Amino acid sequence: MPSFRLICFDLDGTLIDSRKDISDSINRMLHELGLGQRKESEIAAFVGNGMANLIRQSLGDRHEVYFDRAVKMFRKDYDVHCLDATRLYSGVGDALRRIPGHKTVITNKPLGYSEKILKGLEIRDLFEEVLGGDMHFPKKPAPDSVLHLAGKHNVPAKEILFVGDSLLDIHTGKNAGAKTCAVTYGFGKKAELVSARPDFVIDKFEDLLEIIRSSDFSR
Repeated sequence: MPSFRLICFDLDGTLIDSRKDISDSINRMLHELGLGQRKESEIAAFVGNGMANLIRQSLGDRHEVYFDRAVKMFRKDYDVHCLDATRLYSGVGDALRRIPGHKTVITNKPLGYSEKILKGLEIRDLFEEVLGGDMHFPKKPAPDSVLHLAGKHNVPAKEILFVGDSLLDIHTGKNAGAKTCAVTYGFGKKAELVSARPDFVIDKFEDLLEIIRSSDFSR
């Protein structure tokens, strides 16, 4: 039965619920700088475009002068606390073990934190590669990381699936010519995801198994 040969997964909001640890580290950073706290939902909306963007948006335009200090503070704090409350979303571990083909993680999160979290949650060995936002590839939504993996594994675009919870992920997949799957349980808004017209939309991670089983690349 046909199956996607390469599946690229986003990390935060797709495989892991990391919003509390990210939010707590940001708010400890803001407190140390003498700035006001932000709501967890507000900080979660800043996640996706890389750590520098997360910190800049959390600081706000008025406090850009603190950026360099804030980066150092956040890095130090998050390295210690990135696994305090971060967990896999329901069904992720079991479903990943049942998904065939090449599985990769493509995230704008720095590679060190990504590797640490995947290892801590005991799923790192399920992925052949993890590509982080501080590697030599342009950040998502640039398709370079996906195209690199497609070439490495000799997989045509129509047999690649990009799975993520944000518009950034859907655009990355589309820019690479791959199929796309939006998950609605993460950080993104369902209405926005649907409006981007991904090939698939799922409310539960394990629903991905049926999509993979029923894939038909003859079309």
